[in-house]
Amino acid sequence: MKRGIVLGVLLMLLVVVTGCGNKQKTMTCTRKGTVTDGTTFNYKYVVKYTGDYVDEINITEEVVSDNDTYLKTLETAVETMYAPYKDIKYHDYDIKIKGNTLTSHRNINYKKVDTDKLIEADSTNSTLIKDGKVKLDDVKSIYKQLQLECK
Repeated sequence: MKRGIVLGVLLMLLVVVTGCGNKQKTMTCTRKGTVTDGTTFNYKYVVKYTGDYVDEINITEEVVSDNDTYLKTLETAVETMYAPYKDIKYHDYDIKIKGNTLTSHRNINYKKVDTDKLIEADSTNSTLIKDGKVKLDDVKSIYKQLQLECK
């Protein structure tokens, strides 16, 4: 009997220590479409989260166009948008044009990044970041407004 109680207590401690139920999960959100005749886009947002909070977001946005001027204008706009984040650790991005495709990658590790610096870079981040964390429900709400399909 004592042995059963000891084993039960050890099992309970194991569950508490390993954090059973708080494993990281992934949600993938996508959207494809046409901007104009000859220009299409394909967005993929991968959100890693634990419980109710986002750990990391990896964004890949591709725009294919037969209009070189449009791609270069878009590249400049995206570079300008991301420039304030340039020196923030754990916020990485790159933009490139290869052929008729502009590809933008952005990765934000919310578990490691200085969220105050993200807010300094763009004050609108304060609507998403609360007490240094990002809630999964807030991200889902924004992605719904952007018409992304999440699974």
